Amino acid sequence: AVLFGGASRPSKEEEPPPSPAALARRFCPYGLPSDEHVVVKQGYASSINFRLRIPNWVAEHYSRDQSDADGVDRKHSKFRADESVPADFRATNDDYRGSRLSRGHMAPAGAHKQSQEALDETFLLSANILPQELSNNGSDWLRLERWSRGLLKEYSDVYVVSGPLFLPDDSSAASDAPPPAAASAAAAASASPAVDASA
Repeated sequence: AVLFGGASRPSKEEEPPPSPAALARRFCPYGLPSDEHVVVKQGYASSINFRLRIPNWVAEHYSRDQSDADGVDRKHSKFRADESVPADFRATNDDYRGSRLSRGHMAPAGAHKQSQEALDETFLLSANILPQELSNNGSDWLRLERWSRGLLKEYSDVYVVSGPLFLPDDSSAASDAPPPAAASAAAAASASPAVDASA
């Protein structure tokens, strides 16, 4: 090989990849609640509590530009352990057997149908699932999920951060499973309200 014009250019040092916390900011641009064991999935970011094997928080970004992909279906998804979490700190389906608690999504499956992988990632136990009482998961929490997504009628972008709210329960002391939790969420709509096309 012949070089024209002098010596070859020195190669640039490769920049290190961004940290998970830096990548998570697309879901939580106003700041992360914490940076403990942050993982970033296609549709959400979360902080995993290794001691309790549940998320400390889950952050999502809903946008009007999002659309559901063809063929994406919840029937193909299964609750499963997150293999990226060290085995000693990983939640499994056995943690829920016999507990009378449901596996409650923080990032709802129905809001993440951009791809089958994005939908499947909402079923990862340590990153996105909390033990919830059935009455909370199928009622109040469901209404809160719908309300959060409904904000897109008024705003072009909605950021949601959800996580556990622990309630005292003496019966959980004898179990290795995480304590029952009621889920809580905060939604922040972007500063740009929807433009009314009929005006």
